[in-house]
Amino acid sequence: MNKSNNAMGIFGGNIRAIREVKGKSCQSFAKDITYHRLDLANLEYGEKDIKLSTAVKIAKRLDIPLPYLFSDIFISGYLPMNSKRRPTYTEDDFLAVFIQNVKEYLGTRGSQETLCIETGMDSSNVSKILNYKIKNPCISTLDKMANGIGKDLSALLSRTEQMSLREQEGEK
Repeated sequence: MNKSNNAMGIFGGNIRAIREVKGKSCQSFAKDITYHRLDLANLEYGEKDIKLSTAVKIAKRLDIPLPYLFSDIFISGYLPMNSKRRPTYTEDDFLAVFIQNVKEYLGTRGSQETLCIETGMDSSNVSKILNYKIKNPCISTLDKMANGIGKDLSALLSRTEQMSLREQEGEK
């Protein structure tokens, strides 16, 4: 099954690309992040789901902004940049950013109930995530929620999305 069009497929391909650019083998990078080599290989091919904390750990180790690793333009946009101009990893509460962006979007365009209908997700799980009761959700769950409101996960993990949402509302 080709999973390159979902967040995990994009994430895995981007990890593989940056790992290769940095001259790291799968085995040596797996050791760097204390991850099993086969699990890393499966992750790189979009065949393994991970928790948000693991994605953060990988982004931090690669020194790449976490939202970039979920962007399908990462390879064409980030890698060709002059290495001195590339943004680096910045610590943040990415779940809080995601929740704030989703809530802002839902506040202007729909409801939590609509999100559940669009995604087929259980309303209690969506509620737990949006109320910060699930502290370390799986990436596939966050991606499903992002798709449910028509946004890329990379945008919802980024603080710049918050500004974009506010600007769109100002235009109306």
